Amino acid sequence: MSISVYTSCALNYLPKARVLAETLAAAEPEASITLCLNDVVPDWLDLDVEPFDRVWLPEDLGYDRGWVFQHNIMELATAVKGRALLRLFEEDTPDLAVYLDPDVMVLNPLSLADSYLGDDSIGLVPHILAPEETETGVELTELSVAAHGVYNLGHLFVRPDAHGLAFARWWADRLDRYCFDDRARGLFTDQRWVDLVPAMFDSVRILKMPNLDVASWNLSHRTLGQELAGDPGSFTVDGWPLVTYHFSGTGPAGTHRRIREIFAPGSGAAAEI
Repeated sequence: MSISVYTSCALNYLPKARVLAETLAAAEPEASITLCLNDVVPDWLDLDVEPFDRVWLPEDLGYDRGWVFQHNIMELATAVKGRALLRLFEEDTPDLAVYLDPDVMVLNPLSLADSYLGDDSIGLVPHILAPEETETGVELTELSVAAHGVYNLGHLFVRPDAHGLAFARWWADRLDRYCFDDRARGLFTDQRWVDLVPAMFDSVRILKMPNLDVASWNLSHRTLGQELAGDPGSFTVDGWPLVTYHFSGTGPAGTHRRIREIFAPGSGAAAEI
């Protein structure tokens, strides 16, 4: 089967996107990866030596500067995802298109996720899989999910069939016009739109496997392990092979580490990752 992966960021996340590309190449060598680079390409950056099969700028997707500058950096990186998905379908004709955030690491083959999707066309990954049991968990996690969206759009799996295309066209239209962080209007970039998808489209599967989109905010309900020191493919989650780890919140503020130490303070495997 053919898998086409894409990601989207500005230059500040380029080092993270490189890690995504390099780990994808190790775990799923036949998959392609496209970078949507929402920035001006500086003189020092040689795209020909970057670990991506192709790079698309906003103008390559048909956007003009007026549209670009309606958005902040986060809104822009998410707003291009719908059109990029449609173009990926046209250029690659993959069996499965996968969006991954640039701060995701791939540790085992994405073909596992394809098997989880089964015969369905659209795969959504929830932020959390179980109720929080502490007030801290409710305040830091459940309230945040309620504000930002049930599904983490750092992961998205879509087949280019009739159902997947119908979703992609609708999503692209909404993101072209309404991809803003405007919680007073019920919007959080691309994520709140996808809360509607299970009700509006057929052939949707909610992927509740614990080994997808493991992140600091959901570690309290997952047990990480490692079977062989030094082997990234040997990390496990509740006995499942760890497919993706999401480093959301890494950076100078230290959010990822702070949340990890709240929800999994004794996890050596999480610290190793």
